[in-house]
Amino acid sequence: MRIDSAWPWYLTGNSYHVAGDGTSFAAPQVSGAAAQFLDFYSISLDWPEVVKAAFIVSATDVGGTNVAQYGRGMLNVFHAIYDQANISDITRWTGSLANTGSTANHTFTVPAGFDEVRVALTWADPVSAAGNDNVINDLDVKVYDSTGVLVSSSSTADDTVEYVKVTNGTPGTWRIETSAFSLSSAQTYGLAALVILNKADLAVSGFTSPVGENSNSRDFYLYSALTNNGFAAPGSYVQLQLPNTSLYEVQGARIYTADGRSHFYDSAELHHDEGSSYWDVTTGETISGFPRVVRWLLRYAGTDCPTAKINLQAYYRDAGATVLGDSASVPFSCQPATVYLPLIIK
Repeated sequence: MRIDSAWPWYLTGNSYHVAGDGTSFAAPQVSGAAAQFLDFYSISLDWPEVVKAAFIVSATDVGGTNVAQYGRGMLNVFHAIYDQANISDITRWTGSLANTGSTANHTFTVPAGFDEVRVALTWADPVSAAGNDNVINDLDVKVYDSTGVLVSSSSTADDTVEYVKVTNGTPGTWRIETSAFSLSSAQTYGLAALVILNKADLAVSGFTSPVGENSNSRDFYLYSALTNNGFAAPGSYVQLQLPNTSLYEVQGARIYTADGRSHFYDSAELHHDEGSSYWDVTTGETISGFPRVVRWLLRYAGTDCPTAKINLQAYYRDAGATVLGDSASVPFSCQPATVYLPLIIK
């Protein structure tokens, strides 16, 4: 993924923006996310381990098992900070282990019908000798369900993060056991558990509307709305399919945010393969209660008044794959008296 960012014009020649990737672009995003988190939970100002643990359990899986290459996932700041009824619940703890072999326990509630439980344990390891990046203090984590059954554990020896994901177990009061496999000194840690009750459930709907009141205009709007009734749907985008490419034309799309702001992209800025009837607009993460609205500006080049359908599809990213969330067909019709007849679907 490449990020479009503000950039000094004198470094690019004549542009105030540049697209890039890597840690230079990831670092400011993570820093901004940490600022958001700490603005809401100032009690964690002295506990970066807790911030890190919360970000890890709430992050979107981007696929790949090589953490050095793929990191811990795509940031999901909303669910790192907020709980949503019937969707997700996050719990955070701080703790300390005094010596090798010592343990500590933390409990949290897992409701019936849960979809997934994630647990992350993080700590700041003592500084080792120059040129040595081996872990000095080694901590482990175990997770037990309400019946005392061990449902998952993590005991890596080369990292300061232990992470588990659980999709089964008896609901009720669960217990997390942190333990010191090897300590050179007392070690503080941050711990977070996220219960996902309902995974992403993306839906798309739409309707058409004439542009202004000019009956001679062949331009019309298609409003498409992405909604989500589950956990965050990252990397969301809506795909529009024209009935055909000879009579229908995409002139651009305006994306609206929940606070009423918007930005218009002309057709040259939209993702589209030459000659294809498909057009894509990325809307970003779709969160329950915050619909993403796209107003497409379309043109009908025909002289008759056909009845046609414009197809919409909503996608998001999960576990490194593109997932189809929903699809819908928007009826479009023009009549001599009204030119375009808006029809609301779904």
